Amino acid sequence: MSVSSDTSTACSSTATCSSVVTAHSPAINLSDEGPSSPSIQRIEDRASDPNECTGRLLGDYQYTDIPNIASIFFAEFDEHKGPVMKFQVPYPVISEEQFSSISNAIIPKPEILCRLIKIILEDCKIIGYPFGLICQKKDLYPRLKRYFNVCFVVPKTDGDDQMYEPLVQKCAEYFIELEQECYYLSDEKYKQKIPHMLKCIYEEINRKKECIYQATDITKIYLKLCPSYRGIEPPKVTPYVVPIFTREIEDNSFIQKMDVLSQKIIPKINGISCVKDIANETEIDTDLVSRCIRNLHFYECVGLVPIFLYSNTYVATEELHNFYHNKELKQECLEFVQRRNSKNQPTGELPTFSDIFRLYMSMRCGVSMHDWVTEQNPSQFNIDERRLVQFGMHYKFLRKLSSHPVAYTASPDQKDINNRVLQKFISSCDGTHSLEDLVLEFGAALRCYNPDQLHTLLVNAGYFEFISK
Repeated sequence: MSVSSDTSTACSSTATCSSVVTAHSPAINLSDEGPSSPSIQRIEDRASDPNECTGRLLGDYQYTDIPNIASIFFAEFDEHKGPVMKFQVPYPVISEEQFSSISNAIIPKPEILCRLIKIILEDCKIIGYPFGLICQKKDLYPRLKRYFNVCFVVPKTDGDDQMYEPLVQKCAEYFIELEQECYYLSDEKYKQKIPHMLKCIYEEINRKKECIYQATDITKIYLKLCPSYRGIEPPKVTPYVVPIFTREIEDNSFIQKMDVLSQKIIPKINGISCVKDIANETEIDTDLVSRCIRNLHFYECVGLVPIFLYSNTYVATEELHNFYHNKELKQECLEFVQRRNSKNQPTGELPTFSDIFRLYMSMRCGVSMHDWVTEQNPSQFNIDERRLVQFGMHYKFLRKLSSHPVAYTASPDQKDINNRVLQKFISSCDGTHSLEDLVLEFGAALRCYNPDQLHTLLVNAGYFEFISK
């Protein structure tokens, strides 16, 4: 058996009772005197960082590598018996003998309270978050302090059980809030409801990977597995990346559950418009739109692809072979690349797969998208070349070769330039910066607000060449 501890903080709920005072005491200081009134204090040494995950919003996510919960149990320190496993759902997964052998880790010393623990047994892993509370109400707290733990038991497999760690922490924080609200964990009137709560969490998390449970009139529990949780920060969202949905929106009720900002942004995501275009269309600050898209990407609602530019070159990859043999992806592609009207509704007949595949195969090095459209004329097959490229970029059977401008060093125009910003811009046109990068840095000064405008400006200037890479 091995035991590990994590010092990461938990996600706290927002529901509290006005008669309960929360105080943050050092973990080792259990002898501190509580307030004069019978209120509850947490025994911990740091504040928590709220990061609440609410219910399912968009489509379904396939949790293929996550093991189901084998059991959930609630443990506490009994003043007569010591650490005991009070409730377990389903019973028995962890036997009394197993619990006795690890009870000192389940209800640990004060120094390890409010820290994530993981206990690895022969056939399972136990993930818990022990916590302690101080209260002057002697009928419920005979020793003026009590210790609790809510633990998730998962199979000992190669699956990604890390996703349960924030869920366990958040569940423990809800239990703390419930105890502070109405002595939910210590008063027998409420305590008898805990098995039903654990059963609902166990069944709903295994079935839907989320659970919403009304514990009291004040506190509702929201738990959700976050599929992107890998301890990795989501990528930075720049103004010229394009969000594209990876999960289908079934109806407007999903959008209505979201915050007001997301409700305005989501209908504008079409797989073509970049973040800056969405910001202009919704009249919302670009930084706020970027943060919203970043959040949607974290929860795997959207993917991010580079902006479509007619000056870029796109070439097919070896993934195109897998696309040819994937029937579901073929049908999805036919519907996505079909030309649409101003209301984003499909028009004309559905394209044929043979035309789509042939067009993908015709994309090659040395031919810009502008030249390719002139050569192939995809509109005659009722295909939108922008959607065709973005679909291929998302599923990685296309890759982009960006345009990198190179300024002639001997240009007579360059010698006469007095504008310092323009001098810096021309020196940056050395083949190492793409049009997208240059627009981000110099777009406002040059009055070019997208890479295509900058490309046109440089072509008309007459002393720039372009490298695709």
